Amino acid sequence: MLEIIRRSANNLPPGIIDIPLYSKEIIEGLSESGVSAKEDFYDLRLGEINSLERNKDHSFFNCKTWKEAVDKLECKDWDEVKIVSWFTTPIFDTPFPVEDSKSELRIGIVGGARYCKLGNHRLAAAKVWMFDKKPKKPTLQKVHYYYYPVEPTAIPLLRDGLRNNVHVSFGFDDNGLKHLCVQYTKKWKLYQLRNEYELIKSGRCKFTRKFHTRNYALELIPRALIVDLLNDTWPNI
Repeated sequence: MLEIIRRSANNLPPGIIDIPLYSKEIIEGLSESGVSAKEDFYDLRLGEINSLERNKDHSFFNCKTWKEAVDKLECKDWDEVKIVSWFTTPIFDTPFPVEDSKSELRIGIVGGARYCKLGNHRLAAAKVWMFDKKPKKPTLQKVHYYYYPVEPTAIPLLRDGLRNNVHVSFGFDDNGLKHLCVQYTKKWKLYQLRNEYELIKSGRCKFTRKFHTRNYALELIPRALIVDLLNDTWPNI
């Protein structure tokens, strides 16, 4: 099966897998606190997935694009007939048909941004195969999703970043509280997100892509990801 996936990857035109993988931690972190997910099944359009798991314990660690993740696939003991059937029939709660897979594919949705909660390897492989073999409708049928609204206090700051074409960064402090930093032309403002957004710091020094101090670790949110987060069409997903 690995050869088939590699061949499909080589067949793809630009703009399918040579595109960024965004931070799952940013997407998940910007979900509304204290809200239970709305769960159901839907047809997953593979071109809309923003992120895979990339933490230091995962094989996709440090992968910056879909192509880098696909290049790390091993597809060990994947039976072609069973895998293709899984790709092309309604999934619901059906586990992936390999020996060590115990659960169904799970997709997280925050606003309009989508990330993989469970099943990263199968999702990367499915995207490549479906775009090669079914380019007119590269979709996985009846996938289990978990929908969360975007943190309400973050929305005005995200919109402000888009409107002013400036950088917005997100992260947590040492106590696990959410923060957003908006970097304007000559200054930056750091906000804490609780019941309201509260300005807690500001400065005039340049704010880099990753900002680390004794209390904060913030990472730049790509503009395209902000657009997706704010494109919340619930319940029409």
